[in-house]
Amino acid sequence: MIGAVIENLIAGYMQPRRSVRRLLDGPYGLPEALLLATLAYLIGAIFTILIPVGEQPPAGSLFVLHVLGLLRQFLSLFLVSGLIFVIGRQFGGRASWRDAYLGIAWYSVVTSLVAPLTLPATVQVVRAVDAADGGAVDIPFGGAMLLFTVVSGIMLWLLACYVAELHRFERTWNVLAVILGLSAVISVIFVALVPPA
Repeated sequence: MIGAVIENLIAGYMQPRRSVRRLLDGPYGLPEALLLATLAYLIGAIFTILIPVGEQPPAGSLFVLHVLGLLRQFLSLFLVSGLIFVIGRQFGGRASWRDAYLGIAWYSVVTSLVAPLTLPATVQVVRAVDAADGGAVDIPFGGAMLLFTVVSGIMLWLLACYVAELHRFERTWNVLAVILGLSAVISVIFVALVPPA
């Protein structure tokens, strides 16, 4: 069984549409989606222990923080899968609600293995913002930022592949264009609504 899971994880990068289709064609539902989301959270938690970003909380509050983090992971699963379900249907997609949450849960597991590669760049950005102290932020574009850009691109491509397969869209590039366009619109709205500090 572990061999099959590892094989499907590798396929999650090399043949993303096929890997998520294998999951969707199985007899899986909400319990498996929650299990996948929990696994993704645990992988991320292990990496944040190994590569700490910022000041670590006291040991006594770690349990509460992890419980809240897991609840946030579940909330994110349902929010993102709900958006993908609704928006995809507006474009003629055929995914069911079950397809959406299973696909996004699988995406979270697959990307949890590469997402920690963005942590060094995140640390750089946090330090640059702290050093700016209200002034202009100067973030050097070095190896960490290059790695962040590459990994973010991979994660976006995987998301587009999974969404395309969930909704049975033929062209993954079109899905990627819609994801990027909607992300840009949401970013502009967010910047307009949130006043600068």
